[in-house]
Order: sequence, then structure tokens, then C-alpha cells
Amino acid sequence: MRGKLKIWIYSLLFLFGIVTITNGCICYQAREDTVTIVGTVKALDWDENDNITAVMISVETALEDTTEEEYEVIDEEYCVSDNIKGRELIKMIGETVEATGSVEEDDEGNKTIHVISYQVIRKE
Repeated sequence: MRGKLKIWIYSLLFLFGIVTITNGCICYQAREDTVTIVGTVKALDWDENDNITAVMISVETALEDTTEEEYEVIDEEYCVSDNIKGRELIKMIGETVEATGSVEEDDEGNKTIHVISYQVIRKE
């Protein structure tokens, strides 16, 4: 009886070790795919009653032209996916936010961010 208990305990510890290692790899891989963007929350879509149903984050990036010492501003738009954090951003229209999440790009170059966290950036 005692031998069976030892085997059962060792088996349980082995399985726990495998689950822990596998979970760590999955979490590490997910963290590699996250990005952080800073931009302005803007309305993207409305329902029949003019309620905002979808938002995007507009990110402006200034690129310096070294030959003429001028700046070119590039505006990138990230559609916000419809998840809990994404729906919270509907109340943040016009606010500048720092959003972290995973980004997908479709064949046409449209970017969608699946927001996992965000914070409002206070302008000074």
C-alpha cells in the first residue's frame, strides 16, 4: 500500500512540474507579443441611436527628416477589439491613453489591438 502511495505522489509531483513548465512557456510567449502604444481614443463606429460602439487609438509618430531638419508626422490607427478593456475605452473619447496588448494586422494593413491594460495619460 505504501509503495502505491509513493508512486501516486511522485506522479502527481511530475504532472505538477510539467504543468508549471508548460504554463511558464505559454506566459513567456504571450508577453513577447505585447506592445504598448500611446495615442488618442477616437470613435470608430456608432449604432442607430448614435451611441459609440467601437473605438480606435490614433497614434502620431514624428519622423525627423535629417536632410532638411524637418519632421513628418505619421498617424497610425489601431482599431480596439471588443473585449472588456476595449469597451471601457468607449468612455475615454478624446483622452490620451497608454494601452498595452497584442496587435494583429490584416492583409490590407489595418491594425487591431486587443487591449489587456491601459492608463489615461494626464497632459501637463
